[in-house]
Amino acid sequence: MNSGYTGKLDVVAVGDELALIFPQELIDRLQVRVGDTLYLQPTDTGYLLRTTPVQPEGPSSSDHA
Repeated sequence: MNSGYTGKLDVVAVGDELALIFPQELIDRLQVRVGDTLYLQPTDTGYLLRTTPVQPEGPSSSDHA
């Protein structure tokens, strides 16, 4: 069973910028608050919204000899 959120985000104007309106259900699921940073990750089919930054691929600290 998929427990993810499926819905829409409305885009609104805030001064000269755009903002997304998050439904309360999604705010609760993401556990985000005013001032938090969200990250977009491109995928083959669009974008993935993340609450943590994407880690660059490459050797990890455990790969040192």
